[in-house]
Amino acid sequence: MLYHATRVYVFLGLLFMTLMNFASNNQSLFSLGLREYVYVDESRVFDNQSRKLEVTVWYPTSDITSAEVINNDIWKVKNVVRNASFPANTNLPLIMFSHGFSGNQWQNCWFAEFFAARGFIVAAVRHYGNSMPLMIPEICIRSWNRPQDMSFALDHILAQPDLKNYIDQDNIFAAGFSQGGATCMWLAGVQAELTPENIKEQFTMMNAPDLRSKFFSNVSNEKMDSLLDEFTAQDFQEANRSYYDSRFKAVFGIAPAIDDQNVMFTKQGLAKATTPAYLIVGESDEGTTEQIPFFAAHIPQCIGIIIPGHVTHWTMLNEGTEKGKKERPYITIDHESVDRSKIHEETALRALDFFSMHLNNNL
Repeated sequence: MLYHATRVYVFLGLLFMTLMNFASNNQSLFSLGLREYVYVDESRVFDNQSRKLEVTVWYPTSDITSAEVINNDIWKVKNVVRNASFPANTNLPLIMFSHGFSGNQWQNCWFAEFFAARGFIVAAVRHYGNSMPLMIPEICIRSWNRPQDMSFALDHILAQPDLKNYIDQDNIFAAGFSQGGATCMWLAGVQAELTPENIKEQFTMMNAPDLRSKFFSNVSNEKMDSLLDEFTAQDFQEANRSYYDSRFKAVFGIAPAIDDQNVMFTKQGLAKATTPAYLIVGESDEGTTEQIPFFAAHIPQCIGIIIPGHVTHWTMLNEGTEKGKKERPYITIDHESVDRSKIHEETALRALDFFSMHLNNNL
């Protein structure tokens, strides 16, 4: 399949033997281990509730006993061995993953499954208040909570007694889908420029009637209409400060977006990024496709790729189950010319090549 590069930054690197011991582009060498954690950020409180972050971790294991079926009505999810052992005497690269608006840890687990089978640890963060069924509009509208979630979860993952000895702390990466992709841009050093003048335009998505009915049906119209009026000077300070986290060596954004226009990402704010970035999007991803050339042109060390054809935003979600295809065809069924599994594989292989170029050589 041909790809169109809007801007290519070439970073010379080696595919180190540490990766080759655990990875193969064409064969999954490991079974999938899975562990789940909950971390509570007491410093961020909404409605008298501290911010609770669920983190699901996929990792390689040679343990093939007691494989567990993950039952999900909408998405195909591969079997895992819960709390399985790690390969002996290994320090593995870590990828922190951020889901999209209203998403969860399962919607893009094809990415985690691919990398865990090839010798990576992948920790998917479930963003509090922006994950079905818990959709809190006051939190959803403040998307800069997301990079804070990623850094907070990383702090705890690196201190987690049953994980920390298996993580190569010199090789940590971030990846994400949609709003999760924009989250990665923040972590790379991009800074937003949200103003009272552009805030209404920035959050048009939140005011769309279909989204109100789907995600916020229990919230009054009056409350939804007042969200922007409740912004304070502190909110603007939080929106526009840096969320750069130097621990991430490179970031991979899949269809990165906050809404259809990303008004608050300007040339000046994009130019502040210092971490190598790779952004990829389908040609038929309306709204997001138009943003990638702009992002790639102004983020230093950025690769921007547009996948040609009828590849939409939803193509980057997991393959759907038969029930999922019946109940949610819009997000589970692609154009007849699109093989979702192949798009996933090609995207993941590009991410593997990109991360491999930025691995620190510990040999």
